[in-house]
Amino acid sequence: MPLREFPAPKEAAERIAVAHARAVDVAELEIPIDGSVDVTRQLQAAWREYGLIKLPAGTYEVSAMLEGRPLQGAGIIASGSGSTLIVSSNLTDDVIRSSDKVFAPIFSGLAISRSALATTGYGLNMNPTSTNDWALVRDLWLWNHAIGINLGSTGYSVAQQIRSEANRFHGFTIVGQWELFDLVALVNGGNGFHVQAPHPASLGQWRGLASYGNAGFGLLVLATSNATRMEALRVSDSFFGGDAAGEIYLDIYATAAHTFTNVYCELQGDGRHGITITENNPDCLFNGCHAQGMGAGRALSWDGAGTLFVKGGSYITTGMGTGIAATRGKASIIGAKARSATGTAIACVAPMAAASIIGCDAGSSILNQAAVAYSQGNF
Repeated sequence: MPLREFPAPKEAAERIAVAHARAVDVAELEIPIDGSVDVTRQLQAAWREYGLIKLPAGTYEVSAMLEGRPLQGAGIIASGSGSTLIVSSNLTDDVIRSSDKVFAPIFSGLAISRSALATTGYGLNMNPTSTNDWALVRDLWLWNHAIGINLGSTGYSVAQQIRSEANRFHGFTIVGQWELFDLVALVNGGNGFHVQAPHPASLGQWRGLASYGNAGFGLLVLATSNATRMEALRVSDSFFGGDAAGEIYLDIYATAAHTFTNVYCELQGDGRHGITITENNPDCLFNGCHAQGMGAGRALSWDGAGTLFVKGGSYITTGMGTGIAATRGKASIIGAKARSATGTAIACVAPMAAASIIGCDAGSSILNQAAVAYSQGNF
């Protein structure tokens, strides 16, 4: 079963009983908003005193990290990522850091950048060392950081409409049960979405993710052992394309199944795989998805210990690669379109225990050498 991070009722009640942030509009404090002077001291003082600050449209120049207080509802609310900008000249620290153990922090309507490409530090660092709950992070635009945004450990939080691009390493780093909606990672120096936990964790529901042109993978979910496993990945209505290392890579040590629905992987680069599932994965379901492999690459490369379920969708390679390649566990492939220009459309081979391929549009290019092989009505 997925691991849960929700607080017990008593713990939740205690969190609600803590001190609340008070909101202040910095326009009332006469802080310059034209980017002409360094306003680090004024913004930090206001945030420390009130807990929740509102920023009108403008440009705010800072030279040191802004760090919030552990107050319920603390955060920064601005007028929109297209109109309110915080730009930092500090290239080695976070620009904004939320406090740990805060209930319902909020960051909204803000662009966060640097004067040059940072060597270390996040644009926005949520929950740096422990857990927040009921956070709301939305309408953000981040660039020129080491990593755009860190969505740290949480029982339940929401991140929506965030663009993270042109960062030195990853666009997003993610831990815990974040509900993700409409996030885009573009031309970052690492992975678009980098998911890795320091402890066992379950993940939230993710819809509308997009990546393009990142130097690593579009989406990489990585564990090093059972002690850092992540459970129940659920991704839907998402696009990953043009990422140099491939689009989706899972190496998770999980026990609860992963589900992908209406996910489109458009690949560039010879020999790259669209979707890679390693042996350290449980059952995976791909429902109505599309993936491409280039040259000798595979559209869907399966080596998981559980069962691969493919229902519909299309898996295409442009060269001598394989549309769907399965080498371990079991597979049930139903009603999918698979194509390879000069290779094999569907290949299920040893040491795979069993494979069923039914009603697929794969021509005659099917190789089923699983220990228990079953094919019926393919065309």
